[in-house]
Amino acid sequence: MPPINFQRGLLALGVVVITACGAFAGATYRADTQSQKEAEQIREETTGETIARLRKTRDHLVARRREIASKIECAQQR
Repeated sequence: MPPINFQRGLLALGVVVITACGAFAGATYRADTQSQKEAEQIREETTGETIARLRKTRDHLVARRREIASKIECAQQR
């Protein structure tokens, strides 16, 4: 018969593993649901909305490119 402390530790470990697996499964399900919802919204948007979304994305990427270019320039000056 194993010691009582070993049994408690094993039980605690089991609870932690089950909780972690549940949290991971829930997070995965939520991410899948959100991505499906976003894909549905993109499919249903009008041409004008698509253009506006793409312009916003482009503006964000251009700003990011400028930021990275300035960081590279600063690094090269050192």
